[in-house]
Amino acid sequence: MKAKNKDAKVRELVFRAMNGHGGGGRSELRPENTVIDLILGGKEREKKEAIKCCKEVIRHIIHEWTNIKQGCEGFDQSAKVERICNVLDVTAPSALKKPTLKMLKFALEFDEIPQGSLSAVVRASIRYRMREKDAVFWLEIIERRMLCAYGYRALLKIDPWHPRVVDGLINLWRRSIEDGWSVNVVLLTKETIRVQGGKLPLILGLIELRKKSIPLYDSLLMQIKKEIDI
Repeated sequence: MKAKNKDAKVRELVFRAMNGHGGGGRSELRPENTVIDLILGGKEREKKEAIKCCKEVIRHIIHEWTNIKQGCEGFDQSAKVERICNVLDVTAPSALKKPTLKMLKFALEFDEIPQGSLSAVVRASIRYRMREKDAVFWLEIIERRMLCAYGYRALLKIDPWHPRVVDGLINLWRRSIEDGWSVNVVLLTKETIRVQGGKLPLILGLIELRKKSIPLYDSLLMQIKKEIDI
């Protein structure tokens, strides 16, 4: 009975936090901090119960999105999505990987989802370990104007030395110059150089680009040199 009471207390804390009710202290402005503390610093039973509750929260979000998608009445989940994704972004429990990816798949197919919620779900999903087979999915994300930076970071995480990484980076530079995409290519370039341990892959990628299009090469090189010592 005592253990069940403790579980009930954890459930109450998690669901209150996900509904925006802080518990004082650092969780007052960010209620999800209560859940983060339970997962990272709670006892094993508290951690498991908190993770179990997070699964329920994700299921509830998908349920509400399904209602809206089907034309039924549903409640705005934006704040709850932001909170649960903040929890995932910090803690990334392995037990929540599948529910998170399921939420991501649904979010990408949900036209009515606010951009902020979609970005939060994508950001949380990147926290999980990815394999080579996942690259195809993230290559699609990199072609989405508002999500391209997340897609690129995922590809960089999967295999930083794969040719698609530099190809993707060069393409994002092109998009930012020619199409006006609002993506921080300078920051992504610096991250790439840091992860790859140098500028050689980028230089080789630019050399390959020059073989295909000298005007585009000249334009990109001029822009890159303004921001990066290359």
